[in-house]
Amino acid sequence: VTASKAEITGASIQFSFDKNLPFDLSAALTLSRDAREPVLEFCFTPRKSAYYSVGYTGMPAREPGAWEEIWQPLIWQEKRFPDKSYMTLAYLCTVPAAMVRANGQCAALVADPRELPFEPLPVMDNSRFGVAVRNAGGQAQPMIFAPALGGQGSLMDAGTTFNFRMRLVSTQGHCSDAYEEVARGVYGFADYRRNDIA
Repeated sequence: VTASKAEITGASIQFSFDKNLPFDLSAALTLSRDAREPVLEFCFTPRKSAYYSVGYTGMPAREPGAWEEIWQPLIWQEKRFPDKSYMTLAYLCTVPAAMVRANGQCAALVADPRELPFEPLPVMDNSRFGVAVRNAGGQAQPMIFAPALGGQGSLMDAGTTFNFRMRLVSTQGHCSDAYEEVARGVYGFADYRRNDIA
């Protein structure tokens, strides 16, 4: 679905969607005080009980040959592009993000830290979302799906509300530079290992 209306309200852009859908959906793009990058939050309320997943596919998409590097944990990096669209669940993400670099600019879609609470043992059953880098048309595009279909929180009762926050990060340089920026700036990692030749 695509927003039918966008309205600037204070420090955010509020997106409205068609009311004739089998669910209610709203979204807001905000530059919050605690984030250097825009935060996109959506609110999803189904009208009937079923399994649901909301995928955000609004990041720029690049045709093969038009991008320089991709990153999706933990297999697809640099020029290793998946042959199909695969989703990496949250528990497998070293940093919960998908990235594409084109023209020296890296665009990353990152799950907000509050969407990845501490778990004594992160596993498939407690993963609330997943990330992917290959879209249905075979292009490189950072995407997040929340909740992961069939996973925790995807079975929703009619009238219940599911909220999710993600950050839109854009940085100069390689995906490894964006990875470090996300690890330090978004997730607060202070000790970032640098390998040296010994």
